[in-house]
Amino acid sequence: NNTEVLREYIPSFLFLVFPLYYIGVSLDFEKIYPWLYKLSLITIVAFTVYKLFVSAPMDDVQSMYAGDMWSSYNILPHVCVVSLSMLKKPSVINISATVIGVIMIALLGSRGPLICLVLATAVYLVFFKKYKRPVLAFFVIIVTTVLIVMGLDTIMRWLYDLSKDAG
Repeated sequence: NNTEVLREYIPSFLFLVFPLYYIGVSLDFEKIYPWLYKLSLITIVAFTVYKLFVSAPMDDVQSMYAGDMWSSYNILPHVCVVSLSMLKKPSVINISATVIGVIMIALLGSRGPLICLVLATAVYLVFFKKYKRPVLAFFVIIVTTVLIVMGLDTIMRWLYDLSKDAG
């Protein structure tokens, strides 16, 4: 039943995804991370300026039912890179860029990128961060993550009302 879909996407998989996966695996992450971080900061700022001042706002139907999933998922990797930097080394720039990126993703009306960001942050905090009291920290992180994921519809409804009031 999936042969049509496989035939449609096999060229992009073989000639784009497959080679880029091996290129990404072969790169030294510590060398390219500073460049990736700077490009992510620039992208978040440019995206925010574009969405707030240049592009046309979403109409009511799109805002209520669809959101802007394409933009949300495209800005998500950049927000993840900056939030990783914020978790490793908090600074004013890292915190502000992360907050702006999260607000932009939330205002675009798509829940998927927000869940991805929450889960990526939780995975980093649980598996890669060192704590003095790990059991307490893991409990707090897991409970917070579960509450955020379970209450995401309420959060999105509140953000929808907020963005509708703001125009």
